[in-house]
Amino acid sequence: MELQSPVDYSNTDIYKIRTFIDISLDITFFIGLILNLLLFFLCFRIKQKEFVPYKTIIYLAVITDLIFLFSTLISINLDISDEMGHILSINKRLCLLKFGYLILINIIWHGLNTIIWSYGTTSKDSENNKLIEEKLSIEYFYRTDGYLIKYYPLRVFNPFGMVALIHVIITTSIIMIGETWMFLQIWKQLKINLNIMSTKTKQIQGQLNLLMIFNATTAICSSVFPCSFIVMCAVFNVNLYGQGNYCYILFVWVTLLNPLASIIFIKPCRNELMKMLGCGLMIKQPASTTKITI
Repeated sequence: MELQSPVDYSNTDIYKIRTFIDISLDITFFIGLILNLLLFFLCFRIKQKEFVPYKTIIYLAVITDLIFLFSTLISINLDISDEMGHILSINKRLCLLKFGYLILINIIWHGLNTIIWSYGTTSKDSENNKLIEEKLSIEYFYRTDGYLIKYYPLRVFNPFGMVALIHVIITTSIIMIGETWMFLQIWKQLKINLNIMSTKTKQIQGQLNLLMIFNATTAICSSVFPCSFIVMCAVFNVNLYGQGNYCYILFVWVTLLNPLASIIFIKPCRNELMKMLGCGLMIKQPASTTKITI
């Protein structure tokens, strides 16, 4: 670890931005963890027959959000090489899951991204780093605790740097196409099964469709737009003066919004939560009358 800076940068804008980001990430992690575990527990408690087929979808969403939360927490304290070793170490265990192959492909895809970015960035003492340090104020190179930041500038017009940017563009495009395709498939299947569904099943299906639209929108807003914005700024050499740090909040907020939306939009989950909190609606029983003959 590098020595702390002898200069106090606590009054600078970049220090305030990074402090806000750190606090927001911690709060988002803990609230997202609690909400996802709560959603898992609510689904486990629900015994409604019409809701059982939809539990798998919610369970999968919870598991993927939890994996993302913990991988984000771990990667904060890992270098590129350490993160790569961590990714490879969990491959075997993830393969045991029902969707193991798809998850494995996902990990390999992002592991490949790590390798590409490692070749597309420059070392600590390169000319690019010296040029950056000349153009930016010194407070940009220190963390909120005063320690020097390790940074690896991307060589945008280097072959590996260009491949890294293309990889990001492909990834965000896959997210948009995948979300759209998934929604269309669900909508198509809903129309096919509409005539054979019970009223309660139709209601749950409609609530799930609304949730899917919300999840697709949050995925686009939290990943596609920020990544596209950062990529365009890198290509056109736009200096954000630290404002790009706010994009990291959007990356993790989806793990907070998804379980919250599930509880709000899906009525069985909402009712189960109200029942747990003792806020269930009291059903007023009609008064019974007895006919007396004299």
